[in-house]
Amino acid sequence: SFMFRPEVAVMVFGFGSFFFLSRYLSLGSLIGAIFGGVCASLAFLTHLNALIFPVAGFLFLLFFRKWEGLAVYSVITALLSSIYFWNLIDAEIFQVYQHQLQNWPTHQDAFSSKVEGGFFGILSHNVLRLLNEHKRYFWDQDVWGISGLFLLALISKFKYLMQTHKPLTTYTLIVMACLGVLSSGHSPRYLVYLMPFMVLIVVLVIHNLSANKRTVLKALFVLFLAAHFIFATTALISILKRNRDYVNIHSQLLSSIPRDQKVLGPWEMIYNGIKSHELHSFKTYEYIEDQEKRKLSQLQLLELAADKFQMDYIILDEKRKTSKEFEWFKNWRIEDNPHYRIEHQFENYLILKRKRYY
Repeated sequence: SFMFRPEVAVMVFGFGSFFFLSRYLSLGSLIGAIFGGVCASLAFLTHLNALIFPVAGFLFLLFFRKWEGLAVYSVITALLSSIYFWNLIDAEIFQVYQHQLQNWPTHQDAFSSKVEGGFFGILSHNVLRLLNEHKRYFWDQDVWGISGLFLLALISKFKYLMQTHKPLTTYTLIVMACLGVLSSGHSPRYLVYLMPFMVLIVVLVIHNLSANKRTVLKALFVLFLAAHFIFATTALISILKRNRDYVNIHSQLLSSIPRDQKVLGPWEMIYNGIKSHELHSFKTYEYIEDQEKRKLSQLQLLELAADKFQMDYIILDEKRKTSKEFEWFKNWRIEDNPHYRIEHQFENYLILKRKRYY
């Protein structure tokens, strides 16, 4: 609700690809393979992580040995997806792109690490990634409920699902594997890609259980459903409590800062401060702590912000005031320092200004 990300669009295109490919399986019309390729390509063009859908579609048709459809799908997907690489025709731009893939500015492994070390290196690396996929499904309470419900449905009624809904179950398993191997990390935000498939499988299994006499399994589903609604309600309440007119609030905050200044602030500032200011987030400093295995003091962070990253202003919100994980600005206490001073203080925000402007 507070992140400017493309996962929902990717989810729609990914599910659209499955829909058309499953229609191709049932009807035999190549139109399904064509539109399946179009949707998979649109997902990939939306975000590089959505490479999972072109690959999943290919493996899906390969599994069912639909050679003609596989050929058509592959050509359509390759042609449309190649638009992503149009700018890389320039040799200089390609070198920059290659450097970025090999040197990600995050705490995650670079993309190149997925394909290093020869056959056994690639195999071991990706097996380890798959063995750690449980982190995605049980990252925090926001996904515990739906993940538990989905996995219970998939495991307990796997035979039923493969017998009566084989295309859906097969495609879901392929996407789960591709997500584990090809995505940039184990973040639960990418579960959005799987959400339509998770919901369909849960609904199909619950419908099947309504005519089933397995009392223990029914009781388990009731328990997991209750847990899901509790977790979902808790998350919803949390979102509603944080709900404010952020566009207006950010507009007022940034009105006191000259345009085109470099501003270090909360993620939410992107709505719609990105139109007028160069925005940066505190994730950079979180990654520094993670990569260098050390805790930054407030003075060290301010020094980095001023000297290395050239931040003109820093905006602190309530999260920075109360965070227990990153206590750089606990209770908004600003230590004496040669870099920043308090410029404005509001009820929910504190603005620091770089001292060079004196």
